[in-house]
Amino acid sequence: TNSATTCVKNWIFDLVQKKFEENNFAIRKRLLEYDNTMNSQREVIYTKRNRALQGDRLKGEVFDLLEEFVDELIETHFDNVDADLIKGEMLHRMLVEVKLEPEEFEKLGKDGLKQRIIDAARDFYKRKEEMISSEMMARLERYAMLSVIDQKWKEHLREMDDLKEGIGLRAYGQKDPLVEYKGEAFKLFVTLLEDVRNDVVSFEF
Repeated sequence: TNSATTCVKNWIFDLVQKKFEENNFAIRKRLLEYDNTMNSQREVIYTKRNRALQGDRLKGEVFDLLEEFVDELIETHFDNVDADLIKGEMLHRMLVEVKLEPEEFEKLGKDGLKQRIIDAARDFYKRKEEMISSEMMARLERYAMLSVIDQKWKEHLREMDDLKEGIGLRAYGQKDPLVEYKGEAFKLFVTLLEDVRNDVVSFEF
């Protein structure tokens, strides 16, 4: 009987041990997936940062960001024929004055409107560069890119930590915390990229 009892105890111990190891493996696998999401975002940001460190001039990158900003501005306000709001945004964010009247919207269309705004921005940038020198402008471009990326990335890391800490509560609502985490992390990252774009362009102009 002692032998039988020992066998039963060993069997129970092995079963518990196996279950414990399975749970630990599942937890480690989940944590790895959380980390993979964060690492993917880190890779994108570090690529942008390294490009800023290595580039002689970041004028091309600044104007790429400007075009993205203008595209979003037009998509948001074109249908409302809101010339004053578009001009106000460009003046407030970039000190760029755009000559634009509501009756020109239909004739210009979205592409024509975008070109009008980009031309005004390029002219402003050119005059600023002539005033402070190309060397100083290059320094400003690099400083704007690096300082904004670093600041926004730090803020994003804090938001991601908060998200990770609280995401487990989603399980009470019959939701998969990992799926919820990836969805929320994606939204936060899109917001991060938009904030970097807007602040770099605003700072530089």
